[in-house]
Amino acid sequence: MTLPNVPPHTELFNIAVGTRDACRLFLGTNAESAISPLAIAAFQLQAAHVGARIAAMATEAAYGEMLRAIVTDSEGGFSVSLNLSARCSATVVDLCAAALGRLLGRSGLPSREMDAAEIANSLKKAPAPAPLAPLVDPFVVRLGSTDWDSIVTLRHAVTHKVYKRGVYGSTRQAPEPAPLAWPQQNDVEWGGRMVAMDAAAGAMVSFADDTFREFCGNLARLAPAS
Repeated sequence: MTLPNVPPHTELFNIAVGTRDACRLFLGTNAESAISPLAIAAFQLQAAHVGARIAAMATEAAYGEMLRAIVTDSEGGFSVSLNLSARCSATVVDLCAAALGRLLGRSGLPSREMDAAEIANSLKKAPAPAPLAPLVDPFVVRLGSTDWDSIVTLRHAVTHKVYKRGVYGSTRQAPEPAPLAWPQQNDVEWGGRMVAMDAAAGAMVSFADDTFREFCGNLARLAPAS
């Protein structure tokens, strides 16, 4: 099995700060108010990737001993991978929304950022100005997707409520060494059905990564050609 990639923080951070010229175009000396949420999103995205990698490693015998030294047992591994992949993936998208709120001039107090739900509601009431349409339109499509709805549902459940999970045992002889998740498989509710934790984590992180890169790329392309 090929483990999910975890991008180095410098790669993601450089994508975030690569929007500086475009942010200056729209915000002038206040450009950092939009760049900063994206920079934080870069670190959150790396953490989400770590969660997805832990979920994948838990299914592989070669990493069992290594993970036990960090998370103790399968329950620790499940909780870590679930929290990192669900909560950090959602935060990445919320921070993109925060940057957009600054670019649109719709954020409130300097310490109060808009989240994805607030941006979506704001844009329903008042569309974005035409110069920002190439940034806003694809982002709104992502906020209306079933994947985003599934991430938000699971993030809220993990953070504030009770989430549905499944634990399935095995009567097969354990391999030596045994993977962290042996003899049970931990599933979590994703998109209205029970899905293996590593698959759900991969889906959430993939959505967050694609959203972050698309958002930053579209924003950077709004800068005047040098």
